[in-house]
Amino acid sequence: VLFRSWAVVTDVEALLAAVPARFPVLQAHHITLGFNVDEADVADLVGKEFTARAFMIAWDNDIQALRVALPSDVTCNNLHPHITISHREGVKPVQSNDMLTNGTHWRMGLHVDIPVRIEFSPFKARV
Repeated sequence: VLFRSWAVVTDVEALLAAVPARFPVLQAHHITLGFNVDEADVADLVGKEFTARAFMIAWDNDIQALRVALPSDVTCNNLHPHITISHREGVKPVQSNDMLTNGTHWRMGLHVDIPVRIEFSPFKARV
């Protein structure tokens, strides 16, 4: 079975109080650490708690995300570890990756510590 690994935000309300949403559709609940992860490779990490440090908020006309730094013992296969905070209706949260990669966004430095806990969920391939 393949899994998705997440660092789940443990206090979404506190995060949104520190970083208000710009758009109507809220996310603000996880950092994607891995996709199509083998259960044997990640089973010992389930429940691990740590603090992610947000160092930049970024947004464009459709989506808003926080760039985060992770502890050295937490692996992430995402080029730009982040939390999607909010987006417009009809915009997929995965567009945060594109926004952060293409560099066509506004950004501002900040410092917010975010408590998270690693969880995994089975990945169901789309057919």
